Amino acid sequence: MLKNAIFDFGGVVYAYNTDDITRAFFPNESERLQVKPILYRNWQSIDEGAIDYAEYAESTVQRVPESLREATRHFFRDWLHVEPPKPEIWALIAELKARGVNVYLLSNAPTYFAERLGDYPILKLMDGIVVSGAIQKSKPNADIFEYTLNKFGLNAEESIFIDDNSPNVEAAEKCGLHGFTYHGEIESLRAKIEALMK
Repeated sequence: MLKNAIFDFGGVVYAYNTDDITRAFFPNESERLQVKPILYRNWQSIDEGAIDYAEYAESTVQRVPESLREATRHFFRDWLHVEPPKPEIWALIAELKARGVNVYLLSNAPTYFAERLGDYPILKLMDGIVVSGAIQKSKPNADIFEYTLNKFGLNAEESIFIDDNSPNVEAAEKCGLHGFTYHGEIESLRAKIEALMK
């Protein structure tokens, strides 16, 4: 029987599109296309906690044209506030909580995100949160799923992991969790959850 639901953040609880995010700071399309590869050149390393966020941000500022440096600083301060929530997932989280299912967050994200969890009201409903940059483990590596299960005392077979990235879901399933790759198919997700709760 399902007792735990573990959600990814970007692309599941909130929208996440790097084009939309960068447009908020670089409205000139040619400038945006110029700077975007520089902004994200090694983002995986800050998600993994291998590089200090502030150092990465400042080194990036020094790599862009001088005319774009202030916008780049603004990006590193506020990118995490650009994308909107996914209301259908928020509703599902509230319903699961009301039905006694524990709800967790497992996100690949920098330490900067981990320090600002209070900016997101929905996260107050979470029974536990794991952010990759803060623990230097990241999806789709098995160790982050094992860490999450052990940290909160969860049984894999009683848990479902929802992510928009299929390799992450496949990795969770290899660790014994149920998985669902989410790209907006809310009714299919609900149906799977219902089946697991029987």
